Amino acid sequence: MNICLAAYGNRIASLLETSDRLILLHSPDFDKSNMKTIPLYSGAYNDILKILQENGVNTLICGAITACVHDLLQAQNIKIIPWITGNVAEIIDALSQNRMLTPDFNMPGRGKRSRFRHGSMRKH
Repeated sequence: MNICLAAYGNRIASLLETSDRLILLHSPDFDKSNMKTIPLYSGAYNDILKILQENGVNTLICGAITACVHDLLQAQNIKIIPWITGNVAEIIDALSQNRMLTPDFNMPGRGKRSRFRHGSMRKH
């Protein structure tokens, strides 16, 4: 499995389209020595999609994401883990320890039971 982190500086980008780089990791060990960083010079969703497809990414970890980009990525069978925040190094460590989806990495305002659906937060 190939996982991508959408980053801005040393943190997860608060919005996918504002990412300045994509960080690619391979599971199951998420070894930093195999990490690949791809700079982004525009937040164009077609550039992001092309990079994800070319690198066989099947899971994207990001902050917020617009509904149209969310739907486009899902149509390409890319799993999206949105509403994540935090330091990239800490996220990678959490991935390697299989504790990625703990509340520590939820963006502010994301409730424990909230889920992203078509650009909004809804309780389920």
